[in-house]
Amino acid sequence: MKTVANEYLQHSITGDEIIKIPDEMIIHENFDPKTLNNDVCLLHFDSPFPLAANEKISVACLQGKGREPPNGERCFVAGWGAIGEGKAQSAVLQVYFCKK
Repeated sequence: MKTVANEYLQHSITGDEIIKIPDEMIIHENFDPKTLNNDVCLLHFDSPFPLAANEKISVACLQGKGREPPNGERCFVAGWGAIGEGKAQSAVLQVYFCKK
């Protein structure tokens, strides 16, 4: 498995991508492959991504276990998944901003 940082167009190479191979993948203990509930994992790398070298790459902000963002907090999700029930996977990174 490879991980690509600074990827926007899934089927195009711009030259700005940073490719790394994780040395460990930790799958959520309650992941259900039939329903895709808890479809999340953590990736561990033997060295960090060069965040200082590219201003377009940043770390994800995660809430602590059992905590939710405060009401009115602006949150977002991003990915290349299907953009609707029964729809095809997106080739362009989709970002959705929402408020709790």
